[in-house]
Amino acid sequence: MTRSAFDFAQKYIRDGLDNPRNTKKGNMKLQKLLYFSQLVHHAEYGVPLFKDKIYAYENGCVVESVMKQYHLRHDELVSASHLASQTFSLEEKFTIDLVESVFGELSAGELSDLNHEHSCWKLAYGRSYIDENYRNKHLSEISDQEVYEHDLEGIKKIVDGYKSSNDSLTEAMITIGGTEFYFNPQEIIIDEQLRSYLDNFVGEDEVFTIYKDRSQGVIVY
Repeated sequence: MTRSAFDFAQKYIRDGLDNPRNTKKGNMKLQKLLYFSQLVHHAEYGVPLFKDKIYAYENGCVVESVMKQYHLRHDELVSASHLASQTFSLEEKFTIDLVESVFGELSAGELSDLNHEHSCWKLAYGRSYIDENYRNKHLSEISDQEVYEHDLEGIKKIVDGYKSSNDSLTEAMITIGGTEFYFNPQEIIIDEQLRSYLDNFVGEDEVFTIYKDRSQGVIVY
């Protein structure tokens, strides 16, 4: 089940990434981290990270539910964040780690500038203006389709670059029936179905690699 954006906002708040805290810039940075988290998860796993709607604002993309809570009830949100103890899946941890590593040190302004390069923001923000004096917020909602069509390829390059530079992502190995299978634990989950498949896998070698192809699924070679 898709989670709430608050789960991930609380994680970033606990890690001190809403800096400078309790300011407009801190809120803006938190919004951009959530936006890039959603894109990274889409790019790597083909599904959204959270269910909350994303809107195109002047300073970039915003998860309005979190933005308002941070602005209006900041102290409560921060306190709740430090008390929260969410358990994240391996896929969610991968997304969080990547976003914190790649985007976490950037300022709110730098993240906003990156966001402004994305076509999904440009399209949604532009169409939200009925005329120069009136903006329809509902028209500024960014759809998954717009993200897929315009901005996902660029995010995939960032994901691939992160994975290739982080050797720890490709260190896992499991032995089944005397055969060694190497895999990326952030991409491959050895569940009962896959374990059963590997248990019956027949090959000429004793060492194999499990790889997840975006179009073909899990491949063993």
